[in-house]
Amino acid sequence: MLDAATRPRPRNLPLAIIAVAGLLAAQFYYGWIALSQQASHNTFPHDVGLIDYALYWTLHGRFMYSPLIGQSHFGVHFTPTLLLALPFYAIHDGPATLLLFQSVFLVGAAAPLFLLARHATNSRALAALTAGLYLVNYYVGSIHQASHYEALLPFCAFSAMYCALAGHRKAYWIFLVLALGVKTDVALYLIPFGLYLLLARREHRLGWGTMGLSLAWFVLAVAVTRAFAPAGATPEYLKFWGVYGNNLPGIMLNILSHPWRIPLSLISWPLMALLATCGFLFLADWRSALLILPPAVVVLLSPDPDFQMLAYYRSATIIPFLFFATALGVARLARGSRSARGVLVVFMAALFAMNAAIWLTRPTLANGFPMRPFKVSARQRAAADIARRLLPQEGRLAVQWDLYCQVPHRAEIALLDDYAEADYLFMDTKGNLGTTPPAVARQALREARTSMEILAEDDGLILARRRAPRNP
Repeated sequence: MLDAATRPRPRNLPLAIIAVAGLLAAQFYYGWIALSQQASHNTFPHDVGLIDYALYWTLHGRFMYSPLIGQSHFGVHFTPTLLLALPFYAIHDGPATLLLFQSVFLVGAAAPLFLLARHATNSRALAALTAGLYLVNYYVGSIHQASHYEALLPFCAFSAMYCALAGHRKAYWIFLVLALGVKTDVALYLIPFGLYLLLARREHRLGWGTMGLSLAWFVLAVAVTRAFAPAGATPEYLKFWGVYGNNLPGIMLNILSHPWRIPLSLISWPLMALLATCGFLFLADWRSALLILPPAVVVLLSPDPDFQMLAYYRSATIIPFLFFATALGVARLARGSRSARGVLVVFMAALFAMNAAIWLTRPTLANGFPMRPFKVSARQRAAADIARRLLPQEGRLAVQWDLYCQVPHRAEIALLDDYAEADYLFMDTKGNLGTTPPAVARQALREARTSMEILAEDDGLILARRRAPRNP
């Protein structure tokens, strides 16, 4: 058992200043990308638009309601940690606020990871390199570009992990609850973490408490989701794992009764690529490395190709356990001679440089863009201006996929697919149709030009109003 906390901490003010400056620079850079992503029409209804409206309507009397799904978001996922964004929405609501909120959490996770690694290694240099590997991780970049609320998980998880190892008991329970509140399935991965605390760290109260709370939270989350969901609604997990059964016990039994599926799911080049970003350093501490398996198995067992490729934000549940194990693996490797520690620093610095090069140049698994600020055209700026000046709050709006997050919040909004029921139509002939079939978009455009009044038309941007009121 590592006991780095009992050794004196080295004083290295210049390195601390560099670490803080690096974190602030990362926050600025990630935030710049987030804001330019919104301004360039690269934020979309699902994830950003859905959660943006859920937070907006929570402040306006309809708890976590999203018009995109016609119900409370809690009927899909139990995500109470998202409510931390409400104070910021009270100041300024909109997609930009949500994106910055998620970005600050995702980048800010490097701070508790640094503390965790420093506690384990007793080395600020190794801790800074561990946190640096996280900040320039290709998959972390993909999570950021996906603009999904699972970006909140690394900060909450790293903070809980650090508090567990450093003995900050009260803070541990707070951050554990916040991690559980990011998404329902997180509880399934924190139960093994409690077992790790019990067996590997000999933390009996913490271990049993973590397992008990995580299990109780999972039961509560399922019950809350069912309570908020419409009667007879299909549970969300069936959309991704329904091939194994039509209920949670059936899915688990089907998977466990075919044990070969689990090892086969782990023989995956996307998983190997993710693990390689940490140089497989986690293997030096096999007990913590085992914590990577539960989230990896759950994600990779899904027949959905996005899960299997760890696309979008699908790696978000694996990342915290991967870097936790990496920090402890680095700590074990650093327990050798001073020369061995020097070799480790050089290796991690080279690994950081390689990850940074990939992070900056390779298109992410979220939207095909590398981790660079998006270019914003004049016509893209014009779209938000048209919606703000010419689109009244009353009436039902059908809006194109990539314009959904450009329109001020309104009571009635739908995607372009529902153009026939709309009073207003807002579309971009040069934009992204998303899930709308091209044939439907052509029909909507034809109706706008023949049966509706054109309020604005500018370089492919079209805002139209129905001449006669729609049938109730």
